[in-house]
Amino acid sequence: MSTFSQYYKFTKRIVTKGSNIYLTIGEGIDVFGNKVLENNSSVDTHGHVVDLKNYFMSDGEFKHDPQRESIYTKELAELVCAQYVKFNFILPCHLVAFTAFKLMQKSNPGHDIFSLVQLPEEEIVFELEIFYRVAEEIRSLLFEMNQNNSLIKPDLLEGDIKNVVNTGIETLGIFHIKRPLFIDSYNRLLSEDFIALSFYSNKMCNLDLDAKISWNKLLPTI
Repeated sequence: MSTFSQYYKFTKRIVTKGSNIYLTIGEGIDVFGNKVLENNSSVDTHGHVVDLKNYFMSDGEFKHDPQRESIYTKELAELVCAQYVKFNFILPCHLVAFTAFKLMQKSNPGHDIFSLVQLPEEEIVFELEIFYRVAEEIRSLLFEMNQNNSLIKPDLLEGDIKNVVNTGIETLGIFHIKRPLFIDSYNRLLSEDFIALSFYSNKMCNLDLDAKISWNKLLPTI
């Protein structure tokens, strides 16, 4: 494909395809990870009001304690990471990117991420029917997480899985000249940019889904 043709298709996508930005806001917390109420008071996990100055006191006095404060920082960091997972809003483009990159990993078990993204793009073809099945199982896991109150409900993943996947493919990498995923004229699912595909798949990497996917059932030959 010529450079002019690539830029033409890229410009056409920008003009004709829409793209939305979604912002999610988690629960209000203070610097120690306690939930903050509308009246600005902090409460612990049992709903008891917390006086923040007590975090800095020892033997009735304000004291600097690096070890104590490093523990506070560690606990806050863990809570922030947990909040990031819980309020992570998954879009169709994230679902298809994650599905594709996981299929690449399962099909090339001897490769790490760095060698995977260096594979020749023209040699990897994603079989669409398998892709739909894997994407559907991953979607069901996301809905299950939502039911367990550990993930925002991914509303945009509802409906026929083929429509969801096709929407994800269309919107994935809309601002890239090389498409992370696309369906060619032979109805083959391909990628022009494995690095971008890996980047978008990272949105779901912190959900620990890999071990929950029934790979033996979905991919009996792998």
